[in-house]
Amino acid sequence: MHFSYSIEANKNLTNKIVFFILTLVYLFSLTFDGILVRQFLTVSFFLFCVFYFFKNRVTFHPVVIFTAFFLVAVFFLFACLSPNENWKLKVFVVFSGLTFILVSYCLALLDYNKYFYHVFLITLVIIIFRYLMTGDENKIFFEASRNIVAAYVIFPAVSAILLSKNKKRNLTLSFVCLIICFFLKGRTGIILGTLLFFVTIYSYIGWRLVLLLSFLIFPIIIVSGISDFDEVLIKHTNFSEGLKTTRSVIYHEYFTGFSESNIFFGRAFNEMPIIKMLNNNPHNSFILLHSLFGVVPTILMILFFLIVFYLFFKRKKFITALMFMIFPIKALTDSVVFFNLLDVFYFSPLFFLLFYMEHSRKQDHLSRRMGN
Repeated sequence: MHFSYSIEANKNLTNKIVFFILTLVYLFSLTFDGILVRQFLTVSFFLFCVFYFFKNRVTFHPVVIFTAFFLVAVFFLFACLSPNENWKLKVFVVFSGLTFILVSYCLALLDYNKYFYHVFLITLVIIIFRYLMTGDENKIFFEASRNIVAAYVIFPAVSAILLSKNKKRNLTLSFVCLIICFFLKGRTGIILGTLLFFVTIYSYIGWRLVLLLSFLIFPIIIVSGISDFDEVLIKHTNFSEGLKTTRSVIYHEYFTGFSESNIFFGRAFNEMPIIKMLNNNPHNSFILLHSLFGVVPTILMILFFLIVFYLFFKRKKFITALMFMIFPIKALTDSVVFFNLLDVFYFSPLFFLLFYMEHSRKQDHLSRRMGN
């Protein structure tokens, strides 16, 4: 019995190493023009998951299979109706979506809880070395702004913290994430990094001590003459631009002259000089999704976030619900959620891992009760 368990553990370790290597190469490909590499890796992820399921005789409930085919059919139908003719991106979106759902389930079966922690460490090393090489936070990733880099830091940090019970490590992780967000100077990253840090502190020491620390720290800051912190913040970050930024101009350009047809079927970027100048990146994942597929797939994705938030909230997992909402908030400021060619793939695995782990704990508890 012990021997068979050791063999199974070794198999799981081998599969985890494969996931780690594929992810390592994927993240490294962001430092150069690695679009073809990431497309190849996406196919590799898909084939590896299919092979793993086939080898281990993993079965899926008919409802799951039907739902997957239904979603693919909906996306394909609206892709045909959309005036946006970027079919390469449309196909990649749908295929990547299926792939990352398979990856999510595979990670859950392997019980690879530290996956996002490893992703965070890999990203941290890449950021440090790339900044030392380029000296510019906007050149850490190839043709990607520091906001994209911040997404690759925030998403795995949130995921790793939610899947770990090690409060000290979580606190350290959130603090490092906050430091990186300040270093990258993006407003959204700084706000979300700060939110993550304070939520982690709250889960570690409780709200009473958080309030006490706040009352102790702020007077010290004022008395010490660091009251011009806001000036430093504004001078060295994107807060100097205020609330009206390029994004607000992009949103105005996209929604100006909206017809009923545009609402339902989406809108191409052909006659939008600002968005075209930004390589057809509207800096908003929901706008990108709407442009490619129209209103129905966009509503489905919004419902996904709302349902997950509701389920967490219903189970009184308030901290989890709050942290999970960091994903759609970040999606509102960049095209970094819906599997475009420069993307992250963390929220789907997070969702499936959390609920699979919860289901497994209930099953184990039920088995122990029946055994007694």
